[in-house]
Amino acid sequence: MLHRAAWPAPRHSEDRWVLLTENPSVSAAALDTAEGDVRLLCTVGTPSRTTLKALARLATAGWRLAVRADFDCAGLALVRAVLATVPHAEAWRMTTSDYTAGLHPAPFEPDVLDPDRLGSTPWDPPLAAAMRVSGRPAYEEA
Repeated sequence: MLHRAAWPAPRHSEDRWVLLTENPSVSAAALDTAEGDVRLLCTVGTPSRTTLKALARLATAGWRLAVRADFDCAGLALVRAVLATVPHAEAWRMTTSDYTAGLHPAPFEPDVLDPDRLGSTPWDPPLAAAMRVSGRPAYEEA
């Protein structure tokens, strides 16, 4: 289906945002609490090349894409992949302050980030540095 996906153009230029998340529980919560129309897509993890190409066609049709993911190695890779593939896509709630606000106290997050796999965060360069210093992931649910 994604190979053939053809997206309609947005009806109004001021109402052309599509939000993209990697986590199904986050998308379910967003839709449960949203007021009005929400355009929300969920990759359910790392997007395939087919998914990325479908998202690029979405942008070609005139939609703006805002992407967010977990603050971990895979999440940052997802955001980088979307930003590299989709013209004019933007990172959404993926800043250093968003990361810091999403950290739980240390006893609740035993996961550790692999600094060699973390990569860069060109949309907010201080983010990767803050994550390396902390050494801990933060998840979308937070």
